[in-house]
Amino acid sequence: MAVTRKSNSTAHPGKIVLDSQQTRRTTAQVQEAKARAKAAKDKEEVRHLAVPGCVARLEDEIETEEQARREHSMRPDLCGVRPTDHTSPR
Repeated sequence: MAVTRKSNSTAHPGKIVLDSQQTRRTTAQVQEAKARAKAAKDKEEVRHLAVPGCVARLEDEIETEEQARREHSMRPDLCGVRPTDHTSPR
């Protein structure tokens, strides 16, 4: 049997190398990580595809409001003002 110091009796020479290495993942862990990544990617894709629909809906609402505003601005009878009220007597 080899003679070693008492403090070195439980030490392992390769422990330093093993501690610095990253532990390998199991097949189940790899599959779980891939599934989470795919779910996140799908969720982002759905969100990305929904954006143009939201923008189009907002643009339609704005156009409807502007059309209503134009129609009401052309019809003074809706405002309660008659065209004859604006003329001054001469």
